[in-house]
Amino acid sequence: MLPVHEESADFAAENLSRNRYRKTRVSAVPRELHRIGVFPDITQYNALNLERKILWIFGFYSGKNYSIRKYRNISSIVSSCFSLTFITGMALKVIEYEDDLETIFQTAHACITSITGAIKLFCLYRALPHFNNLEESLINPIFNLEIFDGTNFIAKAIKEYLSFSKFYWTMVCITFLLYGVFPVMIGEIPIPICILILSCSYPGIELILFGLFYLMSAQLDTLNYNLTHSTRRNAEDNLQGEELKIQDRLKCCIEHHLAIIEFINGIKEIFSFGIFAQIVLNVLIICMSALQFLRNSVTIVTMLSSVMYTLTILTQIGMLCWVGQNITTKSSLIGESCYMSEWYTCSTSTRRMFFIIIEKSKVVISFKVGNFFELSFKTFIMVGTV
Repeated sequence: MLPVHEESADFAAENLSRNRYRKTRVSAVPRELHRIGVFPDITQYNALNLERKILWIFGFYSGKNYSIRKYRNISSIVSSCFSLTFITGMALKVIEYEDDLETIFQTAHACITSITGAIKLFCLYRALPHFNNLEESLINPIFNLEIFDGTNFIAKAIKEYLSFSKFYWTMVCITFLLYGVFPVMIGEIPIPICILILSCSYPGIELILFGLFYLMSAQLDTLNYNLTHSTRRNAEDNLQGEELKIQDRLKCCIEHHLAIIEFINGIKEIFSFGIFAQIVLNVLIICMSALQFLRNSVTIVTMLSSVMYTLTILTQIGMLCWVGQNITTKSSLIGESCYMSEWYTCSTSTRRMFFIIIEKSKVVISFKVGNFFELSFKTFIMVGTV
């Protein structure tokens, strides 16, 4: 660690990290910052446009590029009524066919999926202005500027998100065909197609959450890279000028760190309960699918649909747990990134800035849902081994 007297460590941790860290704001970004080069028309903000458009069609979303429609409330009310009618109908069907386990399992799957999706959509709709402020902050310079050329973490994350979203939508479509269309065609499970189409809004909210978390993970990569290389010097410049440049970089990194924390806490505030309900209810779905596999009278269509449905559910939970683990791991590396820089060549005031960042980074960023689970590999393993 940096050379700081033991007697002053506690004082510094309590006062510097809490007070001076937050007071170190960036009035103007350093001159050497460069705009992130992504695809011509794809930025962090509009990478999620497909999912936004789907939610906008169903009346659950409005934002910067999706203005509030005149009949938006009617769309959301109609969508909500369809969902409520479907959930009620499936619950009544379970009661009616209490001796038919196959029908009970299939209807329970659809019912629980609708409940988890409806809870998340309600969380979004209830806090939509706050959510709009968060997603629009992705346009801010602090999230779209890089200190050094070659730090293409954001561009890479956008490309990977777009590829994953195509894969996930493909999974959803296959599940839709196996679970919805084929059984309806042969008359086994008479679920209205319009209800299944309505469920397209559920993958939309899942991918928006995953995309925002994934972008924050890439932001942490950028932050760690900038901290490690923050002491890079130009031999042609004078020592004092280079020291000021390093301090400007560190101020920008502090601002960046605070912005990431604020963003993740905002998403946590909106969707914590929704993700908690999703994890708990999806555990029930996995248990029911396991019981369904043990039955000898299950048809091939039912077996395939159950397998695909379970894989889709596990993917939903897995992608959130994976990106949550990434955020926790990368935020824990901030102190190490400071230490890996050439801090020992800097002045006392610059070393103090490094120490402030290290102390702040001791509070690792994590996403805890419902005050019970953290989005991590441990939670995913717990769900998968139920």
